[in-house]
Amino acid sequence: MLENLLRTFFSDHFVNKLQWYIRGNTYHAEQISEAYLQAYDHIADLILQEKPNRILEYGCGYAFLLKKIYEKNTNNYIKEFFGTDYSATQIKNAIKKFPESKFTVADLCSKTSYEDNFFDVMVGLGVLLCIPPSKIELAIAELHRICAGKIFIVEYYYKYLPDHKKTAYDNTKDKYIHDYEELLRKQGFRNVQTFPIEAFANKTINILDEMPHTLVIAEK
Repeated sequence: MLENLLRTFFSDHFVNKLQWYIRGNTYHAEQISEAYLQAYDHIADLILQEKPNRILEYGCGYAFLLKKIYEKNTNNYIKEFFGTDYSATQIKNAIKKFPESKFTVADLCSKTSYEDNFFDVMVGLGVLLCIPPSKIELAIAELHRICAGKIFIVEYYYKYLPDHKKTAYDNTKDKYIHDYEELLRKQGFRNVQTFPIEAFANKTINILDEMPHTLVIAEK
């Protein structure tokens, strides 16, 4: 298999970035389930309660969540929207779908171009699980550097998965097991809290039995 061959010669992080560069060409056309739609809506509401002035979606893909927040920002609390992703193809589609935002191709595992304490709120969904253990602390440290307020992390959180989902997770090659609470505290975040995303716990909504997500909220 080509993926296994690539991982023999290149780092996991490089191969993951390559996969998302390729998948980014078509990812925007993939259907979004009802569970995800309701999760996006809920996360947008939580973020708007913070009344931030400047927001970043890291690992934004084609910026579906960021645009959802923009559409619900009827009180104009948020003045500036930013998105970043290490996939140039994803950012290309994000610019087309959400031209009101500012987008940058960047890897969180390296220092980004943003200033210290630049964002009031940052959010990412299903991003950090793609970063291998050798790189994850670099990413969390960079998020801490550019954060001024709160961070909202939505991930498959392994320790909170039911056993049958842990088995499924163990069989993936491009997703890693991280303890996000521990990582956030280690890099200086405080008031770390975790919450299940109810849309995935509700079987009448999550009819596809998709992997449950956990929301982790922390403050700078």
